[in-house]
Amino acid sequence: MNGEPYYFTLGVPDVDRGAEFYSQLFGWELDHGHVLNLALSGGIAPPEFGLGPKLYLGCADVAAGVARVRELGGTATDPQVVRSGEFSDCTDDQGTRFSIGWTHPEMDEEQIEGLKARPEARGQLGYLTFAVPDVDRAVTFFGGLFGWGAEPPAPNRSWTYRHVTSTELPLGFRDHAADPQLQLYFRVDDGPAAAAEVVRLGGSVGAVDTGENGWSAPCHDDQGTPFSLWQPAPGL
Repeated sequence: MNGEPYYFTLGVPDVDRGAEFYSQLFGWELDHGHVLNLALSGGIAPPEFGLGPKLYLGCADVAAGVARVRELGGTATDPQVVRSGEFSDCTDDQGTRFSIGWTHPEMDEEQIEGLKARPEARGQLGYLTFAVPDVDRAVTFFGGLFGWGAEPPAPNRSWTYRHVTSTELPLGFRDHAADPQLQLYFRVDDGPAAAAEVVRLGGSVGAVDTGENGWSAPCHDDQGTPFSLWQPAPGL
């Protein structure tokens, strides 16, 4: 169980409307909700699969992963076999939603081949955070599930953040007292221009943050689905 993110979805009330919004914002090319021109695969999902962002983490043995999630105090559906592979929908012991699973190698090969024939999308998933009530508890849970290591809490902040050191895609845990949530940060070259486009398309943009890692802003699309924009600092 390596825990590497391999797929994401943005669950929206109206899939066609969502496809129109993100294709204009990021240049995503979609086929039945699946984004064809992303290096890390993703898609737009209908409401029956849950609203908001959802993350799939790699697990070669889903049945064993399900047993381990339950052993650690989380919840997990029985493994579900689909055309692309196998997965289980889970929550950790604080209610944070995620999924575990794998895809058939030929599906990955099709994605790679497809990228060769299409322009790379502007909005690549570049970073993500799990916002949880208790950061140390989340580190313990996902460390027990995937063997993830995490740095000590970042100093001199009014909130707690711990960066995961075991995944290729940068991610971390930060505290959030209200409710557990996943925040996906999509990498863009020009943050202010992308934010202006979000507003033009009917979405909204929250308070901009600038720091050592670059420029970022929380957003909602025109159906209220949350996501974030991230313009990395030079060198990242």
